[in-house]
Amino acid sequence: MPIRPASPHIAPGRQRALLGAGARRALLSGSAAWLVGCAGLIATQSPMLRLAHVHDFGATRVAFAPNGRSLASGGYEGDVKIWQVPSGAPIAQLRPHDAQVTGLAWPDARHLISVARDGRLVVSPLADSEPPRSIDPSAPITALTYMRGSRRIVVGQSDGEVRSYSYPGLQPLERKALGAEVLALASRPDSSGIAASTARPQVVLLDPELKSGRPLTTPPAAALDLRYAPDGRTLVGGTWFHVLVWALPGGRLQVQRTEHMGEVISVDVSPDGRHIASIGRNTDSQVRLVSLASGVVERRLAPHDLCGWAVRISPDGRLLATASEDESVRLYDLTQPYAPTRTIR
Repeated sequence: MPIRPASPHIAPGRQRALLGAGARRALLSGSAAWLVGCAGLIATQSPMLRLAHVHDFGATRVAFAPNGRSLASGGYEGDVKIWQVPSGAPIAQLRPHDAQVTGLAWPDARHLISVARDGRLVVSPLADSEPPRSIDPSAPITALTYMRGSRRIVVGQSDGEVRSYSYPGLQPLERKALGAEVLALASRPDSSGIAASTARPQVVLLDPELKSGRPLTTPPAAALDLRYAPDGRTLVGGTWFHVLVWALPGGRLQVQRTEHMGEVISVDVSPDGRHIASIGRNTDSQVRLVSLASGVVERRLAPHDLCGWAVRISPDGRLLATASEDESVRLYDLTQPYAPTRTIR
């Protein structure tokens, strides 16, 4: 009988909600011992910055500002924090949600868009004089993308709906049913359409109005994250053990084997289109930078203490940010000479 992959949205153990801060830290430390004990034998590049214990029960999303000077992070309990880059100095702390943050996007320097499993879409102003905008809760929101050219916010939901809204007014625009929980969304760099993946599994290319869809070659398992290359001619996804690379417009699929030993929960493509960043989940919190063309590993970055949640590369390609269930956010400097070291924890 085939083994059915677990949902990428599995929450941290409920028992941790009963623990105090000190006990939770001890649990995290103990869990780290078995998770990364073997990983410590692999030479990796250390992070330039560790923001430890910044989101209780896990940091679930990260997103760089368009100018690369700020980083937003979202947590399992619905909080959002903004950090100065590369210093890590705190800028702002928001509480737009009551459940796990599942998407962050910067439409401009004035606002931050966030979605969560509480079903709420929020546009948070980054100045005190303006109130936040939000839509009423509906089905849990599982994915988010922003179409910069058309100023559309697109969300995916657990009920299989994809919906779009105007920015910044949040006027409802279009909706489309995909028939299964939406796992990931990605906007083409020229805003000429979006890609959507579902738990079925399927990956579909949609036009900006969500009126028509074209399925791509079906991946071997559900695509848990999607990102376009800057030229829009390549779509990258993460799935169990593999990175998925679709060549567009034809849609030919290349399945690249990775060093991850579980879900490749999050991926990103470098601004020059040459590299894929990935982070693992479940039994694996490895962070890797590989060649998009060949899948060859170019950098092994130090793993988190617990399961990974998200990876993103800065707009200038200099920094890589990660988020993890170990409650931390990390920054890695991709411009420093690659001189990996072994660290046994």
